[in-house]
Parts: sequence; structure tokens; C-alpha cells
Amino acid sequence: MLIFVVTAFQCALEGGECICQKEIYCKPWKFTFSDGRFEMDFLPILDRSACLDYKLIVSDQHQVFGRMSGMAVLDDGTKIEIKDVLCFAEKVHNRY
Repeated sequence: MLIFVVTAFQCALEGGECICQKEIYCKPWKFTFSDGRFEMDFLPILDRSACLDYKLIVSDQHQVFGRMSGMAVLDDGTKIEIKDVLCFAEKVHNRY
């Protein structure tokens, strides 16, 4: 399984399409802070997901790898432009 994930991730980085189990996680994400100091667009490449439901214990996890671009403002007012930085974001629901 790990070999598949690495291979799929490398293929996606080389210009392939996003590899996701649920299409919703392949659509672009937008990260914004209410103070306007962080504005990023996230383009998914791979959704690494795991889901289990034992009624008392539920876990639905999506670790989405992709590229982030945008702008951040530091505490001293310095603006930082970020372009195509490889990173990940998570959407996790756990109930115990």
C-alpha cells in the first residue's frame, strides 16, 4: 500500500490529475484569516484517507497533499509571497 501511495504521489507531481477517493477533496481549497494576514489557495494532488465506523468509535480522516500559493503578512508587516509550496492539509472527524 505504501508503494502505491508513493507512486501515485509521484505521478501526480509529474503533471497527472489529482488522485482522490472522494472528489470533494480534489477541488481547490482556500485558506483565509479574518484579519487578512493569510490568503492561500491550495491545489490538491493526493488524498490520503482512512475511515472506520464501529458505531462507538468513528474516524474519517483525509490528509490531502498539494501545492499552496498566496500571501502571508508577518507581525512586523513584512509580506511574504508563496508560490507552489508542497504541503498538506487535513480534514478529520473523530468521535469516541
